Amino acid sequence: MMGSEAISQSEPAPAPPPPVQEYVDPPPPVMPAKPETIKPIIAGVLLIVVAIMGLIVALVFMGAVDIGLGLFDEYLVEDPTGTATGMVNLIQNIVMVCGIIFMIFTLLALLGGIMSIQRKKWGFALMGAIFGIFTVGYYGIGSMLSIVALILIIISKDEF
Repeated sequence: MMGSEAISQSEPAPAPPPPVQEYVDPPPPVMPAKPETIKPIIAGVLLIVVAIMGLIVALVFMGAVDIGLGLFDEYLVEDPTGTATGMVNLIQNIVMVCGIIFMIFTLLALLGGIMSIQRKKWGFALMGAIFGIFTVGYYGIGSMLSIVALILIIISKDEF
């Protein structure tokens, strides 16, 4: 009996440790993909065309100062009071400032066109389309193209 007493008096075998569960992150929720149409690309191309036309108009304004107003040079020589000279200089300065303003609007339209093609920064694309309206272009074509680009950018806001 001694043998059975030794077995009964011994400690019970330790229980196996509980299985270790590894924590696994749940998979991320499936987000619907952004719809991708060609609208922002068309708007960007239109704005770049507007920027090219606006650049030409701005350079004509800035270069036309000497070409267009050079016709009055023969009258300036005969003006003893200097009134005509002052008036021509004023007109030259006004036209030069308008050319510089057109150049700024053109650069903003170009920035908006680039952002629209890249589908980045919707606000910059929108701003470029708005300033593109003021670049005018040839016979107002630039303004009309900018309005079309503005509508396309507004419609495709979710793609940015």
